[in-house]
Amino acid sequence: MGCSSGSVSPIVHPAAGLIAEAVLTLAGGLLFAAQRRTQPPFGRPGGGERQAHASALSIPGVRVLAVAFLGLLWTAHSAALFGALGLVVGVFIAPALISGFTLVETLVPASARTEAFTWLTGSVALGQAAAVTGAGRLADAHGSSAGFLVPLVGTVLALATVVALRARLTPRPHSRTVARGVGHRVPVRVLSRN
Repeated sequence: MGCSSGSVSPIVHPAAGLIAEAVLTLAGGLLFAAQRRTQPPFGRPGGGERQAHASALSIPGVRVLAVAFLGLLWTAHSAALFGALGLVVGVFIAPALISGFTLVETLVPASARTEAFTWLTGSVALGQAAAVTGAGRLADAHGSSAGFLVPLVGTVLALATVVALRARLTPRPHSRTVARGVGHRVPVRVLSRN
């Protein structure tokens, strides 16, 4: 009557692990949603009026990244199948995600960034779901080797999207506030040439 270390499922109930995961996910999500200190600015700086903004999808770069992210974690889901190559695959996933989220910070106004991040995260999840479904169907119909075409196709589509629409990923110049001199507290507007 032994059980592996760290596993309570055989002792309590076979579904205990799933229930614990669901409870922890719900609790963590609620705690995160209740967090107010780190939420993006809701109104205009220095003013009490609500800042009107268009959807983050109105920014061409966000649309490009969302489509490209559809093809990213296809490879990540296949990492287990690749065995030793999984490490190599994983090494490229993190920089791609980091680059995409960093681009959002330069493309999207602060008032719409949370929405933009949500679109990208949703694209990754949708891409994963499509990849698993496609790989499973290919493997069932044509053998396990055919399933390996899915990460290849996903990666090629993501790369083609980013290359073809790279001009939309360039941030537009905008003004920013910088301080002049040590201890100087009066902000000065300058034109950024990023």
